[in-house]
Amino acid sequence: MRLKVLIVDDEPAAIKYLLTIFQEYSKDFEIADIAQDGEEALKKIEKSEPDIVITDIKMPLCNGLDLVSKAKIKFPDIEYVLISGYKDFEYAQRAIREGVCDYVLKPIDVDSFVNLLNRLKEKIEKKYYDKQILLLKKIIADIKIDEKEIKKFLPWDKYFLCILREGGIPLKYSSKTKFINEINFETASEISPSKFENALYWQFFGRDDQELILITPDTGNKLTVVELFKKIFESKKDGGLYFTSVIVDYSFELFQLKDMLMKTLRFLDLNIVLGYTQIIHYNPNNSSSTLLSKESDINQREIEKKFSYYISNLMVESLEKELERVLDKLKEQKVPLIIVSSLFRNVIIFAAEQLNSEMKRYDIEYILDELISTSKRGGIMRAQKIKRSIAEVIALALVLIIYGIPFFFIFINSVKSKGEAASLDLSFPKQVLLIENYKSVLAEQDGVVVRAFINSTLITVFSVIVLVFVASMTGFIIQRRKNKTMTFISFLILIGLILPPSVVPTIWILKLLGLFKTLPGIVLIEVALGLPFATLLYSNFLSTIPQEIDESALIDGCNSYQLFFRIIFPLLKPVTATIVILSSISIYNDFVNPLYFLPGAENPTVQLTLYNFMSRYNTSWNLLFADVVLISIPPLILFIFFNRKIISGMVAGAIKA
Repeated sequence: MRLKVLIVDDEPAAIKYLLTIFQEYSKDFEIADIAQDGEEALKKIEKSEPDIVITDIKMPLCNGLDLVSKAKIKFPDIEYVLISGYKDFEYAQRAIREGVCDYVLKPIDVDSFVNLLNRLKEKIEKKYYDKQILLLKKIIADIKIDEKEIKKFLPWDKYFLCILREGGIPLKYSSKTKFINEINFETASEISPSKFENALYWQFFGRDDQELILITPDTGNKLTVVELFKKIFESKKDGGLYFTSVIVDYSFELFQLKDMLMKTLRFLDLNIVLGYTQIIHYNPNNSSSTLLSKESDINQREIEKKFSYYISNLMVESLEKELERVLDKLKEQKVPLIIVSSLFRNVIIFAAEQLNSEMKRYDIEYILDELISTSKRGGIMRAQKIKRSIAEVIALALVLIIYGIPFFFIFINSVKSKGEAASLDLSFPKQVLLIENYKSVLAEQDGVVVRAFINSTLITVFSVIVLVFVASMTGFIIQRRKNKTMTFISFLILIGLILPPSVVPTIWILKLLGLFKTLPGIVLIEVALGLPFATLLYSNFLSTIPQEIDESALIDGCNSYQLFFRIIFPLLKPVTATIVILSSISIYNDFVNPLYFLPGAENPTVQLTLYNFMSRYNTSWNLLFADVVLISIPPLILFIFFNRKIISGMVAGAIKA
């Protein structure tokens, strides 16, 4: 869909510049007309009915602001963009009051202007979709519609229809079921426009929430339409139940929509086969489009006698088994569900007569609904439950093997004597030395482990604080300033995710700054290594925060610092929590960077204390494992209590709001 644009400007050079931008960068738009003053523009708006009006402010006869004020009265749905060389705040304020969607300053920045056009395109397409939905609702409800509206918003001559049904025929006595003639304005409120591989279609629920009705415009290629419906069918049929899809091999005009729905729904009901997934092509003009399957050869009288006997003797389990047996046979024979329903209706009536029960018609139909509903779901639900249980057991076993056994190995060896731990096996100790071993670890080299815990905590805390502020501000600038410079800077930052750090040059720089073997030096290293990933997370999350919030804050008088720290940063709590947790665990567990950039015994970290219990000729495996257990406790606690925040923050920017 190409959107129509009207350009209003009294300077030929400015018009030519705008035309060049549209020709080179925005081919989804067409220039409907050009006007050189406000009065001429008002006439051309009425004639061409553009989607967007781009107007200069200062023009003869009628300026841009007055033009918008007058045009808004008669054409409120048009999007208006003002272009001006005036930076005066009063102009911007009045433009906002008049309902202008954007205020562009000269000289026009091409990238920013193209981004504006793309935003307008999304906004206008949403308006079109909403209008299309409203018109479809009215057609289904037999409400009179203005022909002019149909030509503008539903310009296609003909349309195709497909109905996708999950499971069997709608239950007659379910509160969720609506009859064919009830698919009207109320039920059509479920209509939503969708795109599947760039093909437009509308979808809404039919008689219940297991029935989906799809409508798509006829664009001249019937094969494409059929492929579209088949792909949608394939994408939705993996839910466990069987599906029936009816594709109407006939395009129709809009006024025929409701009649076509009723015919197709009747055809669907005649051709649903219990437990059988199928796609059926239907042409309402072809008299051969009738019942596709055959009658059953099951002995109805025999079933009637068995059911009566089981019911009268309260043999529930036998009744269930017989029901499953009969239904399985009917599935094998691909008997239409409407015939299955008729068969069981007669069985229920016969059983009621034998038991002298005065059952009403709605009692019989209600029992039949429950019978068919239970039968079609019961086997699937049991199979799904078994599959889930098996999957859960396998997952639990894998977790125990991958994580449980190694941790048990470390802990059990940490409470052994030095000689027993040297065997490095899973055997239980002859004597548990829990307190003795852990005391020895904490007392090693005048409490080096305790000092290491303090150093690791300081490095982790300060690194995370600096990382959060630097990465959040960097991500904000990269996300909000869409130009070539920012793209290049973003590339330089994110390439850090790929390139490994260079140890020797980094040591040379740290020595030059006097930060080698110091805690501030290792903090800078950790921040630099964590910056690319944190910036990526912040940038993605910021894409979900509308830029209109920034503009509103600036109009209200916020400066850049107040905008970020008072408005934007509080909104970043989910992703900030994720970065804090992941970075804390990563920095705390870092072994390589302290080894290279913080060597020596002056400032040990927890990971480097492992060397205290290892040597070339003598290793105290029990104390080494005890140290590993102590080191593992803080990140383990952090992960157990905050793992949900990690996941929520990681996916928070995945879907743009």
